[in-house]
Amino acid sequence: MIINSVLIFLIKGCIRFNMLFLILSVYPNPRKAFTVFQQIISLRQSGARNRKVKKFIRQGGKFHQAINLPGWPSSQFNRFIKNEIGRLGNSAYGTNRLQTVFFETTRLCRFNCKHCSIAHINADKSNGTMVMHEDVITKIKDAGIPHIQFTGGEPLEDFDNLVKLIKLTGKMESWVLSSGYELSEERARIIKKSGLTGVNISLDHWDEQEHNKFRGSKEAYSWARKAILNCKQAGLLVSVSLCATKEFTTKENLRKFVKLSQEWGVHFIRVLEPKQAGNFANRNIRLSAKQRLLLEEFYFSDECDKRDKLTPILMYPDLLNREKCCGKGERYIYVDIDGVVHPCPFCFTGTSNILEVDIESICTKLSKEDCINCNVYEGSLN
Repeated sequence: MIINSVLIFLIKGCIRFNMLFLILSVYPNPRKAFTVFQQIISLRQSGARNRKVKKFIRQGGKFHQAINLPGWPSSQFNRFIKNEIGRLGNSAYGTNRLQTVFFETTRLCRFNCKHCSIAHINADKSNGTMVMHEDVITKIKDAGIPHIQFTGGEPLEDFDNLVKLIKLTGKMESWVLSSGYELSEERARIIKKSGLTGVNISLDHWDEQEHNKFRGSKEAYSWARKAILNCKQAGLLVSVSLCATKEFTTKENLRKFVKLSQEWGVHFIRVLEPKQAGNFANRNIRLSAKQRLLLEEFYFSDECDKRDKLTPILMYPDLLNREKCCGKGERYIYVDIDGVVHPCPFCFTGTSNILEVDIESICTKLSKEDCINCNVYEGSLN
């Protein structure tokens, strides 16, 4: 259920009181505690360009405002805030800086997507080993990382092992990034029962034929729609992920996409700009400055920020990437099927294995690498 109106004011107040309580636990001096509190609030506001929270999604007794932020109240939300306190210099809650891990569980996939970021390495269809994947999850949990997103390939291709990994995450908030392929009612119920928080379904056009063409499958749109409805029925949070290509990015297409998402009962829309990786490597896929401005204006417009109960919450992470550089090694990492850690789902430049090197050392190395010299983000920064 999408929450708005007066209740939002009360929820935001309770969340901030929760944050202040956690800060006071390590900063007994009220003045110092309030300064740290203001710093954390400022970080959030600068990241969102002062875009105010106007709605929450209520699911399973928690209130959610983004797919990469744990719902409140929960131990993982508290862990998220503790990690932010540690980022500001107090090690009482540990030194972990990461908030999210993208974990590639398989490279198997039935589709042939135009923008696939692992197409250049997909010749190896191996899945790693289940024992190794379990060890990765254990290390991530032990590091105090509150959020994980299972990706691929298509994670549902190795469904039985995916269920085992979801169960192993325990209280971590977990999401599956999927095309929706064969995500039946039964499978949706199983992954919900296993502890999954939500599913992010790739939907790259409001038009069925255009989406199918982009995904290289005549059934892609049908599976995406079925998956969304099945996940909603199972009580999972549902997000759709849109790759906003040059051909797609017009105001009319954006409006129609939001309308379709409303009709399907989607909770979140995540808009991603195309990256020069995988099938898009060395191709002229960058959005024009005018198109990026259009996405920004749409992101801040009342059209996608209405306080009604139908409009999904819109997320546009590339806006932050352009202005403040990406969060590689600082807020997230990407772990492939062999345990090798990469900066993100688009930069496969990693050399360290998460099971052989401590996470803090890996993150320190990644965070020192300059994004400006990375050809994947070059299109977003120029």
